[in-house]
Parts: sequence; structure tokens; C-alpha cells
Amino acid sequence: MTQNPRETTAPSLGPAVRLVRRICRAAGRPSLIDDARVGLARHGVIGTVQRRDTPAIFDWLIDALSYQGVSDSIAYSYMEQHGRVRWRDIASALAESPSCPKLTCYWAFEGCGYRKGSGFCANPEHQPECPLPRHDLRNGRLNQTAYSLFLFMRDLAGDNIVSWIDDRLARVEPAQIADRRGCARHCSSRSGIFTACRTSCWRCRYRPQLSVRFSVARLGMRTCLAKRARFALQVPAMSRG
Repeated sequence: MTQNPRETTAPSLGPAVRLVRRICRAAGRPSLIDDARVGLARHGVIGTVQRRDTPAIFDWLIDALSYQGVSDSIAYSYMEQHGRVRWRDIASALAESPSCPKLTCYWAFEGCGYRKGSGFCANPEHQPECPLPRHDLRNGRLNQTAYSLFLFMRDLAGDNIVSWIDDRLARVEPAQIADRRGCARHCSSRSGIFTACRTSCWRCRYRPQLSVRFSVARLGMRTCLAKRARFALQVPAMSRG
């Protein structure tokens, strides 16, 4: 006879399980994961991941990032009126070898500092020929985010972000069962959430090199989040050829 999961929960974990369940019921819809799968499928993201189409993943992700900071309707209206930046746009611009040294590679890009309103940047003498400000995005931070993300996918991920994530996941050894409670307590005390440790936490067994920081935007693509995304997408890891 199958036991009820509630009945098999260790007594010491009972309060924590009840707390997490109440938070999840209050903060999110029960159909959240199913809705996410439907939305990703509707936008072709699942097929894009299966094809390992990095330019298409970039286009989808940079659109999603453009919704930060304002209402969805304002962000969408702006993109409809002013256009969207695409992988091919940045690739074409960088192929012309712009003079600014910040655009040579991902590692050099940090500290660009471009601001749309004031026109400020780290190397103003190169700005007349710089392609980064030419994209009419909502603010300069999004221009920086687009180029930083592109350079990361090109230089660190070798134009194949899916394989890059698969490779990192394959190198991580899961924490022992006995260590997980301590790891969760340690991470929650530092960052407020159980699964996202914002420090080089040795108890998590997630090394600093497994965390990707897009300069300026500070976008986190951490191993724990990648695992959750792969579960939500139900995309099996493909063998690298």
C-alpha cells in the first residue's frame, strides 16, 4: 500500500514542509510549471533548445529580459515601435571590428557603462563608431545586456549555450543526502532562498566557475537554476557530437 507523502515526512522536516507548501500556494499558481511549458512551446523555445539553436535562444532570452523594470504592456509597446535587437544584428556589427576595445571579447566588455540618457560610456572617444548605442532599446542597460549576453554565448559557450550548460551539469557531483539540510540552511541564511546561494558556498558543492555573471547586468545562470529549467522544459540532455 502506498503511503501518503505527508505521513512519510520526517518529524523534523514537518514544519518546514508545511511552511514551503503554504508559501507556494500563496505565491504561485498550481499550474505554474504546466503553464510555463505551454508558453515555451508556443514560442518555439523547446524546439529551439532541442536543436541547440543559440541565436534563437539569444533572441528569445533578450526579449524576456527587456520586460524588466516596467509593465509588460509598456515594454511590449516600446519594442513594437522601436524594434528588437537580434543575434544577427550584433554579429554583423562586431564583424566590422569596431574600434572600442570593450567590444573585442567577453572578458574586455566589463565596465562598458553606457547610459542612453546621458550618452556616457567608459570610452567616449570610440562612441561615434560604436555599434552598441545604435540599437534603440528602452535604456542603456539593455544595450549592455544584449552585447554582454552575445559575447558570453560566443566566447565562453562557443556559440552553443545548450551544450555549455549540459557540460557544466555533467561535471557537478550531487551533494550527499546528509549534507542537503545544512546546505539549505546555509544558503537560506545568506540569500533568503533555499536553492540560490549567492556566494562561493563550499557546502553547496557549486564552484564559482559554474556561476556565469553577465557583466553589468549580473545575470545569474546557476547550476541549480539550470537543473530546474531542464525539469520544467522536459528536454533530455543530448549527446554531444
